[in-house]
Parts: sequence; structure tokens; C-alpha cells
Amino acid sequence: MGGGLFVYLFGIILATAGLLFGILAYNRKDPVFFWLAVSFDVLVTIGLVLNVQYYFYALTHSADAFGLIAIGAWIISIVFLVLSKVNKKPNDDNVTDAFLDEIINADDEKWDAES
Repeated sequence: MGGGLFVYLFGIILATAGLLFGILAYNRKDPVFFWLAVSFDVLVTIGLVLNVQYYFYALTHSADAFGLIAIGAWIISIVFLVLSKVNKKPNDDNVTDAFLDEIINADDEKWDAES
């Protein structure tokens, strides 16, 4: 039983790291985050394949949340990795910068203190 708990906790830690780096790869469009997320997802996939019996038992018989959390985080991290490669446009803050420059460089308004 202790081995199964270790498998669950290790799987959750790896899946959470994969999810974190997957979200960062999606938001930042940095290849380092993408490859870190891929490496964590590969480790989680290997862990799921090697310990499929533990995860299957946890999901079907004992209704354990650890297995469901690990598998859910693994699937969501893969979704974020796919989205990070599908959406090729990087995060662009030029619109915000242009808007702020327009406000900063705009003519001063006449302000009436009594109104």
C-alpha cells in the first residue's frame, strides 16, 4: 500500500509540474517551458503506463482522488502543450503600449474644478 501511495504522490507532483510548465509554455511562448513540460509529461506517461494497474484500481474500485487528479493534470497539461504550438502568435503587448503612449502624449484637457 505504501508503494501505491508513493506512485500516486510522485505522479501528482510530476503531473503538476507538467501542468505548470504547460501553462507557462502556452502563455509565454518560450521553448524552454515547452520542453520542460514535454519532459514532465513523458515521465508521467511512463509512470502511468508502468503503473496502470494502480491507477485503474484507484479509479474503479476505491474511487481515490489521487489517481483522478494525476490523470486530469496530465491531460490538461497535454492540452496546454497542444494549444501552445497551435497558436503561433506570441503574446503581444504592443496594443497596450500604443494605447498608453496615446494617453500619455495626448493634449491636456481643460479641467473645471467646480463641475
